[in-house]
Amino acid sequence: MVVNTRRSFQVPEIILKYLPKVAPGQRETCNSIDYAFGCFIRSWNTAEIFLLEEFKVLLLDHSAGIIGLSSIGKGGRTSVVVDIRMILLLAIKAMATKIIVAHNHPSGNIRPSRADIRLTDQLNKACKIVEIELVDHLIIAPDKFFSFREDGSLSIT
Repeated sequence: MVVNTRRSFQVPEIILKYLPKVAPGQRETCNSIDYAFGCFIRSWNTAEIFLLEEFKVLLLDHSAGIIGLSSIGKGGRTSVVVDIRMILLLAIKAMATKIIVAHNHPSGNIRPSRADIRLTDQLNKACKIVEIELVDHLIIAPDKFFSFREDGSLSIT
C-alpha cells in the first residue's frame, strides 16, 4: 500500500490546560459527608430543587481539599441523564483523586431508585479504572440526604 504524503490535511490539536484559582495549600477541606452535603446544598438553585433533578460532582485532591464543584446535568421531574465520561473528564482535567457526586429527588424522597443504584455501581467501576476514588453518592433534599457510603451500598474495595 502506497501512502500519499503530498495530500494536505488538518489534524486538530488538543491542549490540556488547568488554571486553578486557589493554591492547593489554601483549599477548603471536605472532612465529612455532612460538609459535602453543605457544599452541594449551597450550590443548588432553591427555586428548582423541588422541580428538576440535577446531578453535580465535587472534585477533591488526595487530602480531600476541594478543587471545585460542577453541575453535570439537569433533567426533568423524575430523571437526569448522567454521562460518566463527563464526570471522569472533569475529574481528570482538574487532577482530582477523589470525587463525591450528588443529585436531588424533587419528590423529597431520598431513597435510591434502581437507576440510582445502577449508576453508582457503574460510576464506581469506572472511577477505579482511572484510579479516582468515588467517596460517596448523595441523594439530597434541602434538609436531608441519603449517603450510599453510610448505607453500606458503596465500598472502597
